[in-house]
Amino acid sequence: MSETARPTQYWLVTVYQDVSAALQGPYPTDEARNQAAKDYRADDDCDCPDGLHWLDIDAAGQPSMGDYSGSFFAEDDTDAGTD
Repeated sequence: MSETARPTQYWLVTVYQDVSAALQGPYPTDEARNQAAKDYRADDDCDCPDGLHWLDIDAAGQPSMGDYSGSFFAEDDTDAGTD
């Protein structure tokens, strides 16, 4: 029996005050997820900004995770530098 391949899932991991993690998504594309991260950061008025990380889960269910650098939020485009 053949299984249908799942598309890559794009998630946003938020770590509130770098202590408590929450998962947001999945988003339809990495661009949509990256924009959600920028929108979140723009609305985050805390002195200690929450940690934001990207999480991709490929068709085989393998996760790949990375962080958004401070320079990512200073840029105008939505490329998080994911490889």
